[in-house]
Amino acid sequence: MKGWLSSHPLFFFLPFYCLGLLIGGRYHQNNLFFILCLISLVLLFFLHNYLRYVLAIFFIFFGAFWQTHFFKPSPIIKLEGKKVALKGKIVDVLGKKRFVLNKIFFYETNKAIKGKVLLKIYQPHIRLSLGHIVEVRGRIKLIRPPGNPGAYNYAKKWQRKGIWVRIDTNQVRIIGYQRPWFWLYILEKIRKKIRTFLFKHLSQPIRGVFQAILLGEKENILPTTRDIFTFTGTSHLLAISGLHLGMVMGLFYTLFWYIFSRSETLLLSYEIKKFCAFLAIFPSFLYASIAHFSPATTRSFFMLVLFWWLYFSRRLKSGWIFLAIAAWIMLLSDPTFIYSVSFELSFIALASIFYFTPKFPKARYWLTYKPDTFIDKIKRYFILCFYGSLSAWLGTLPLTMHYFGNVVLCTPIFNVIAIPWMGFSVLPSSLFSLLILPFSEKMALFFLKIGALSLNTLITFLRSMATWGISFWFLPNWLEVCVFYIFLFSIFNIRLFLLTTMFLVALETILYFNIPKGFEVDFLDVGKGTAIFLYFPNKKTMLIGGGGSHSYFDPGRFLVARTLWAKHIYKLNYVVLPALHYRYLNGLKFIIKHFRPEILWVNDVKVKQRDYGKLLHLCQERHIPIVFPKTQNIGGVRVEILYPQRGINISLKDSLFMRCEYQKITFLFPFYLKKRILKHYATKTDVLLAPNFGKKEANFLKFIQMTRPK
Repeated sequence: MKGWLSSHPLFFFLPFYCLGLLIGGRYHQNNLFFILCLISLVLLFFLHNYLRYVLAIFFIFFGAFWQTHFFKPSPIIKLEGKKVALKGKIVDVLGKKRFVLNKIFFYETNKAIKGKVLLKIYQPHIRLSLGHIVEVRGRIKLIRPPGNPGAYNYAKKWQRKGIWVRIDTNQVRIIGYQRPWFWLYILEKIRKKIRTFLFKHLSQPIRGVFQAILLGEKENILPTTRDIFTFTGTSHLLAISGLHLGMVMGLFYTLFWYIFSRSETLLLSYEIKKFCAFLAIFPSFLYASIAHFSPATTRSFFMLVLFWWLYFSRRLKSGWIFLAIAAWIMLLSDPTFIYSVSFELSFIALASIFYFTPKFPKARYWLTYKPDTFIDKIKRYFILCFYGSLSAWLGTLPLTMHYFGNVVLCTPIFNVIAIPWMGFSVLPSSLFSLLILPFSEKMALFFLKIGALSLNTLITFLRSMATWGISFWFLPNWLEVCVFYIFLFSIFNIRLFLLTTMFLVALETILYFNIPKGFEVDFLDVGKGTAIFLYFPNKKTMLIGGGGSHSYFDPGRFLVARTLWAKHIYKLNYVVLPALHYRYLNGLKFIIKHFRPEILWVNDVKVKQRDYGKLLHLCQERHIPIVFPKTQNIGGVRVEILYPQRGINISLKDSLFMRCEYQKITFLFPFYLKKRILKHYATKTDVLLAPNFGKKEANFLKFIQMTRPK
């Protein structure tokens, strides 16, 4: 970046404002003023220009207090843990079972409380829509993120929307209907018609992808389809962003230009291009509104409008200035955008394209080259597409690893093919289909089928690429992300590159000596179910259980695996299935696939169960021995199997009963056992696992008194 650009006020003060936003979102009202004063004193030693120092401190304070305005806790959190009866209005539909309630009125206190509630229902026969007034009975729970290292803080995602609590219930009753605001009502009617049209003429997995790229609703994408895009590094195509909105604006700009350019009078009297660009904003706004104006969609719409205005007003002097103005507008209008993953990735991707692309071999030549022949145009297009894709991939790689953990080395190559395929084939045909739908369903179906055929071909291509695309899993923490960026930007500076290499060697040495030397036991938060990670003194590892559920959410992938990657554990020695129940079993499938354990321990139950059969099949494919566990010593830790013993008859509901002892410290792990077995094998222990699944007798008072845990 040039010197004048780095000293430009838009760039110089943006990091200070972002720092204030992060502080305000992290500390809220707790010690906020003390933290801000401390940072002000630190900056005093670095900024010698008095005016810049004052303005920098002003933006830090302004950002912090502006952020706290958006992160005010809801008054409803005072009722956490209480069973309540309330009524509220459905103001947002997040899927078939999840809704957002507003205008809350509590029957017990006969008062209305300001705030929103995330509602999840378990009544398959009830159909809720925007504007319904419902009566709800259930327990209020605070939305908390998982306590595991490396877990995504989804609580912050809901807090950004003013939602701090949730209710999971099957006691919901519709008591009325209040038509929402006219614009929201019209949008929901349009969405409903599009959903019906897609559901009538398409099947999965095509329908789920079309629903994502046309309506911004990704809940119906099949997990297998989502994995295809993830493992090829093209999952950004499923989120409505600049590609989709740019295509809408480009199509309507071309349409309006064709119409108005027919008149010679208009061409000679007015600047038709500016007028067509202005008109194209309105269908783009409609498309973004139908897509729920998600953070990615909002960011793309703002940037497109800003780009068109700067371009046609001839004020677009630099892409960097354009990027800074867009960031300031969005962060001033809604400072919570700084916690949006799509916001971070999109801005860093654009900044990386501006920074890295000119530094590649012959890039400046191709950027300024004006081809004469069609072949040269195609050649220039693909070269610049590859450079741009490679730049965006390099720039977003640290954040992508931090948030998703998956690294696909062939992403730039896949994107060079997938982006034009989606942008010039799938999207135009599907958009034409929606444009024609109000006038002729048959003609709309024709274009929809063309788009479906093209999308099916794209998915087939990506599926074949995912099988040989080189990928690996790595989950860096924020310190490692910062070090990676320092290393990345030092590649083009030899002196800085040498200093960074020395720094990385020193950091790796420090991290090596911070590896635990004793016996470490981690009880992982997997919701319903149990998962325990054991790290033995001889560096061997064991995972007991993996959590599980009947839904598409896989705790093994999104909770357990992320915790292991955050600890830089990529291979397991032992995996233990304590009970043949889905809340212990389903999360282990992903673990078996990607951590390749040396051995699997199971109890001696003989049962024909589909999920258990899949797990055994995975082990057989990877030549993983499946054995009945026995008492043994692992790295100085005595791992004792108290129950069951080989040869005795056990039922499907009987689990393993394990005891670990290290340097006279004992751990007792009962999972799902009957009361008589707990009494028989109860021994004094230091740490007792109280399972969150099973009968209440598993935690009965006499058993706790017999074990006397500390």
